[in-house]
Amino acid sequence: MNGNTMRAFGAQLPRILTAITVVLLLCTACDDPPPSDSSDVLPALAMPADPAFACGPVNTANPLEHVGLRHNACVHSVILAAEPWDTLSMPTMFSRIQKAIPAWGEEAIGIPLERGIAHVKTAFALRIDSTARRQLAEFASPGCSPREIAYLRRIGRALCEMTSFRALEAGLLAIEKDILSESWPKGDSTEMAARVAISVAKHSCAYWKNVFCISAGIDPSTIDDVSSFRKSTELLIHLTSRTEIVTAADVVAAVSAAEAAAVFGPLAQLEAAVVSGGAVSIVVATLVYFQEIKGFLQSLCPWSDHK
Repeated sequence: MNGNTMRAFGAQLPRILTAITVVLLLCTACDDPPPSDSSDVLPALAMPADPAFACGPVNTANPLEHVGLRHNACVHSVILAAEPWDTLSMPTMFSRIQKAIPAWGEEAIGIPLERGIAHVKTAFALRIDSTARRQLAEFASPGCSPREIAYLRRIGRALCEMTSFRALEAGLLAIEKDILSESWPKGDSTEMAARVAISVAKHSCAYWKNVFCISAGIDPSTIDDVSSFRKSTELLIHLTSRTEIVTAADVVAAVSAAEAAAVFGPLAQLEAAVVSGGAVSIVVATLVYFQEIKGFLQSLCPWSDHK
């Protein structure tokens, strides 16, 4: 990095620190209350009481748990900002993404609008598509330690192999348990990738399960109740697969964007993971499953005639 770049980054550093500190501190309970002996662990993030919002079980033993939760909030900001014409075509939906996410970043966590726009451009430039599961299962990066790569690949394999939501969710929680049983460096300055990845995977999976079930006319809360669920096994497998593809894209994007921001320090990495990862989430969902996204938006947004 040359002297001019260092000086430019130095001028931006207070704003970066402020923005990411907001991410780290604006956290309260989502599903599970913090354990009583976790006074030194960041609490989980409170989310809006909105029927379209969903997140996985919160584990405050992961100091990077807030990344996955904020990722979901970033994605949900696009849903909340949707207008009728956003469902007309992919280009109009992409335009919504490009506008809504930087605006959310500025309002929710204090990211300057220009930097939010840059993060979204990074997301589009990553060109992640429906092959994301295999990309994750074969993940390689010089910026990650061997054990981080092993866990990322394990998440990718789970997203390739599981054919039901019950198995997938249990598999991700098992990976999370193993990741958090490791002795990682204190704080969040090094070896972040595995802990970021499992948080994003778990919460993204819950969000997109909700989206694809609702778009198929299914109550997500009853999907594992075999006695009351009469949809075909084939449909269930398709819904699981759709969720897995977008979830894998989210993990690849969050980890890749964070690695690209490593030169600016760990706080900037977390910002990139949230914003670029969130943008890729809705981009890939739109690219691969535009009809389902249209149905989901039309079923939830106040301008829709569908009830």
